[in-house]
Amino acid sequence: MRFQGVAPEPRQRPAPRAVLFDLDGTLVRTPIDFAAMRRESLAAAARYGAAVDDLEGRDILAISAVAASRVRDAAAFLEEIEALLQRIELEASCHAVPMPGAPELLAWLAENDLGIGIVTRNCAAAAREALERSGLACELLLTRADVPRVKPDPLHLQIAAEQLGVPPEETLMVGDHPMDVAAGRAAGMRTAGFAPTEAARERLAAEGPDLLVSDLLELRAWISPSSS
Repeated sequence: MRFQGVAPEPRQRPAPRAVLFDLDGTLVRTPIDFAAMRRESLAAAARYGAAVDDLEGRDILAISAVAASRVRDAAAFLEEIEALLQRIELEASCHAVPMPGAPELLAWLAENDLGIGIVTRNCAAAAREALERSGLACELLLTRADVPRVKPDPLHLQIAAEQLGVPPEETLMVGDHPMDVAAGRAAGMRTAGFAPTEAARERLAAEGPDLLVSDLLELRAWISPSSS
């Protein structure tokens, strides 16, 4: 099924010279058990003495950050949390497969000399394993260990653009989660939401990306109108 994309904004800024991607759900499909992550993180926080009743609705990394300020031994707690997150991520990465169109899109971007980066909240080992198993490669990978603050903080994306040598206004951020769109907009970048289902489209549309696509290859025409 093909959705009609959101009309792109007038080209008041230069065409993108670099494209940043989220990893899971955008370039690769990885069966990460986020429910188990949340459940085990909350259980660990409770064992270390933190109140957790108000943490259940937060994302995994937010749970660990807030809980660390409440526990008796923050260093030991964070070490345990990182170990459990890496275990779950690495187990899932062994089953990673490329999203439809991802290999072709990355190849097209490289052929057209556009910078390519991946910004992910995953650990480095899991991200590299997922990319290798999916047959994908890019010039820059920034995981949660590589930056002081991860998305939705825009710093994650700003560091990626700086390392690619491209200003934010000439960078496109592509992701399947509202936080990808929010981070890209806050970083001063144009944003594209990848929405392969109607439910995903509704969730992403609420965040107001510059473009919504159901097929990654649709991005080629928006990045370069003369491409097909």
